[in-house]
Amino acid sequence: MFGAFGGGAIYSTGSTLSDLKGNTFKANSSAGDGGAITILNAGSSVIIASNKFTGNAGGDDGGAIHFGNMRGSGSFTKNTFTFNTTANDGGAVSIAGTGIKVFPQNTIRNNQASSGGGIEVATGAAGISLS
Repeated sequence: MFGAFGGGAIYSTGSTLSDLKGNTFKANSSAGDGGAITILNAGSSVIIASNKFTGNAGGDDGGAIHFGNMRGSGSFTKNTFTFNTTANDGGAVSIAGTGIKVFPQNTIRNNQASSGGGIEVATGAAGISLS
């Protein structure tokens, strides 16, 4: 799938998207942020768990996922990110000005970006815990 503005598979802005669990996102692309998923201005907590992101390509930030300006909190648990790419920052995940805080038990391997091949944490992003 291809997203002209962002999020090759899912583009969500200002919604109450809450859980993405047990999905496979493969070979999605976007001309903008988030090769597979872009979530902007979400007002609720987002849980992304037990998903596989493989071979997604973002045109700007976030080869697999881009989060921007979330007002709720968020967590990534037990996801696998492999062979995702982006032209700019965050080969797997790009986080800009959001409440994303926890990244336990994820596999982040063989992703590419100009900076932050795995995860980009941009200015204004909340504290991040990797475990």
